[in-house]
Amino acid sequence: MPHPDQHYDYIIAGGGMAGLSLAYYLNQSEVLREKKILILDKEQKTANDRTWCFWERGEANPLEQIVYRKWHKLDFFGTGFTKRYELKDYVYKMIRGIDFYRFIAENLRKNPNITFAFQEIRHIADTAQGAEVTTDTTKFTANYVFDSTFRPDFAHKNAHSLLQHFKGWVLTVPQPHFDPACATLQDFQVQQYGDEARFFYLLPFSPTQALVEYTLFSPQLLDQQQYDAELSNYVQQKLGLTDYTIDEEEFGVIPMSDAPVAESQGAHIVRIGTSGGYVRASTGYTFARTQRYLQTIVHNLEKTGRPEREASWFSKRFRFYDSVMLNVLVKKRHSGAAFFSGLYRDNNIERIFDFLDEHSRFPSEIRVMLTAPWWPFTVAAADVLRRRAARMLR
Repeated sequence: MPHPDQHYDYIIAGGGMAGLSLAYYLNQSEVLREKKILILDKEQKTANDRTWCFWERGEANPLEQIVYRKWHKLDFFGTGFTKRYELKDYVYKMIRGIDFYRFIAENLRKNPNITFAFQEIRHIADTAQGAEVTTDTTKFTANYVFDSTFRPDFAHKNAHSLLQHFKGWVLTVPQPHFDPACATLQDFQVQQYGDEARFFYLLPFSPTQALVEYTLFSPQLLDQQQYDAELSNYVQQKLGLTDYTIDEEEFGVIPMSDAPVAESQGAHIVRIGTSGGYVRASTGYTFARTQRYLQTIVHNLEKTGRPEREASWFSKRFRFYDSVMLNVLVKKRHSGAAFFSGLYRDNNIERIFDFLDEHSRFPSEIRVMLTAPWWPFTVAAADVLRRRAARMLR
């Protein structure tokens, strides 16, 4: 049996965005900050390894003080369609990984009830008394384990899965070139291959510095040289830059899948982040959704002592929408670039953001769906229903 000092109220397995965010919200809770909490990860996060972008209404984010940049204007470049949006209620925001890691670590280390341990996690198991986490050297126990290390199987027979993969450069130029008041949300006016969706986005930090990122929705990754070649071509041909330095690089892969993912694994293990299915399958956006879900978990712990989130039957309609969109892309029923171009051309951006953030009402969702090409999406919807029926009968 583990030593009593190795027992915790909560163990957070994985110290990435989801795990650290949960720890932060637990620490902000007057009810839960006295709980004994262990954060386990194989290494400490000290690098600026990623950025998170998201939209939200106003300045209400609990992490607002570490928002690195925000934009009230967004450009969209589609197939045969270009528009600049002046955001009204919404703000488009960006948080850098390094700022997030430092802020959370500083906040948590002020609480003596929170412990960090940097060890390789080997096994997580549910038991009658709680949950166990085994590392290379130690066995820890807890009343609940929140696990962001589990990797779901996205190769499910009746699921749709793609990868959102991207590479970005932070560029500095010697003369003012960028408009820091306006970001490019998506630029599809680049070489498309087949029916894959390929686009760039541009996030200016100042007149002389910006992040430019090449993003793809496709089944396979590219060679690193291919990302670099596309980035170089875009920077020189589209942005018109030849004199620039690359200050930082980032690379990432986000699963876009409607494969069934169980958030609860036994009575004492709750999966969070990508492990718990928090990624919006049709877009890959995850930051704002993860924050909402984790705050709900903390609220439930405060009120009932149990963390499980309960989703209404009607709220699950967004999973169906995601499955239909993925079916269209996976089965190559319609060009991804053409679909997104039509979506932004025929809807105002607040309606789109509401829809993608799962804040929309059903009549507004119908309006969004009516702007999609009816035949590819009707066929896709029928195929999704067939697959779901097959999954239930297995």
